[in-house]
Amino acid sequence: MRRMSRSALSDTEARTAGGTARQPRTLGIEAAPLAHRVTDAARLLGIGKTSIYALFKSGALRPIRIGGRTLVPASELHRLIAEAEAAL
Repeated sequence: MRRMSRSALSDTEARTAGGTARQPRTLGIEAAPLAHRVTDAARLLGIGKTSIYALFKSGALRPIRIGGRTLVPASELHRLIAEAEAAL
């Protein structure tokens, strides 16, 4: 049987082959996503996707489109939460 180099193996294959998975390269800082998919934004807010789209329609939340994908900027989520807290 031909032995493959560890770099040619996927992370899962490397773990099962007795090796350890390579760690992703980092920039030395914990980077939070700049934008979230609609489903992820809904999960972060604790609401459903339909509610996210209702917020888009009302103008309370502004989405962006990149590569045909609708994303919610993290700054928009923070703004929405801050406005909701201020209204209390």
